[in-house]
Amino acid sequence: RREKVVRIFPNEQSALRLIGSVLIDVHEEWQSSARQYIKFTEKTKKWII
Repeated sequence: RREKVVRIFPNEQSALRLIGSVLIDVHEEWQSSARQYIKFTEKTKKWII
């Protein structure tokens, strides 16, 4: 017997909008945070440049 699947999002675009907005919020929190997640030393700076 076939069952209808209950879909959370009406289409793919609405899911992508939600995921995108969550990622933007996380990014803004990281930008405004005083914490440093990656420790940069002279050795690691050479690899970046």
